[in-house]
Amino acid sequence: MSTNTIRKILLPQLIAPTSPFESAEILEPFVWTSSALKTFRRCKRLFYWKYLLRLNRRIRNKNLFIGGLFHEVLGQWYRSKHSSMAKVAEKIITPGVNQLEAEAALYDQDDYDDIMTDVHMLTGMLVGYSRVYGVDRLEWDIERKGIEQEFEVNMGDFIYRGKIDLCARRRSKHKIKKASLFEHKTASRIDESYIDRLSLDTQVRGYVFGAIHGLGIPVDEVIYDVVKKCKLRRKGDETLKQYYERIAEDYEMRPGFYFYREALKFDKSDIDAFEYEVRQTHREFRLLVADMANPLDPREWGINDAACREFFRLCEFHSCCTECVDARTGLLFEQRDSLHQELTDISD
Repeated sequence: MSTNTIRKILLPQLIAPTSPFESAEILEPFVWTSSALKTFRRCKRLFYWKYLLRLNRRIRNKNLFIGGLFHEVLGQWYRSKHSSMAKVAEKIITPGVNQLEAEAALYDQDDYDDIMTDVHMLTGMLVGYSRVYGVDRLEWDIERKGIEQEFEVNMGDFIYRGKIDLCARRRSKHKIKKASLFEHKTASRIDESYIDRLSLDTQVRGYVFGAIHGLGIPVDEVIYDVVKKCKLRRKGDETLKQYYERIAEDYEMRPGFYFYREALKFDKSDIDAFEYEVRQTHREFRLLVADMANPLDPREWGINDAACREFFRLCEFHSCCTECVDARTGLLFEQRDSLHQELTDISD
């Protein structure tokens, strides 16, 4: 930065009178999700933008978009023991491609090409998944209502809410086993640091808590089901169908490279500890709000500057913290109707 550059760091206000958004609000009873919990712990100002002002960036986060499509296709595929993965993928992914094409003007060309590459890769990934794990639909008792099922736990003065990917029971001739939850994930890499943190993952423990206390399902394990993204790129003379098949064959031939599954066991003490964490976070939230002169003013919500740049990218709400939220911001963000729209959006 030039020594002659002068930057206005402290703004007199962060929300301009010309802001196109409705005022922030704290809904009662407040609803917590695993995403809200992690965001509150990560950065209080980011929490304000996402869960009080309910802003959502118009440009789609690539990983969330791909992960959402992946979840939706798997959900439809597991609902029927006879459905074709290729047909299910085409039915769900095609509208996603059309939506991205319609929004192309919002993206930098490199970002647009990057997300479209991953979308086209997704069908091959899913077909490969079905060839490796297709036997699951025969070996597990899977109830349709246990797929992408929402739960809600009344915690007294607040609510904990979420959505489980898949609930199933392994067939046994001798006894009915407790249900297992499946948590499907896509990842660019699967290393020791990714694996070692799984037992502490807020989302995973929250799903067990929600299944037991929100749905009345006795659960003691989560099968963490991770699929690594493929780096094969389409050749110039390949049709999309040929590209999908080449990717699917690679997944089928190298399952140890692309797939990782681990059964995570949880007992009552783990679930009780998670409940304590949720209540503790809500208590901290209430005390923080009570101590503020105006909790609807973003300046009251502290910044964790360590979260401003992670994974070599600026936080998507960086401009909200460094500039005044005005009509220009409305071109970059939209205001969600629902506080926790991630429970129904494919972008979660």
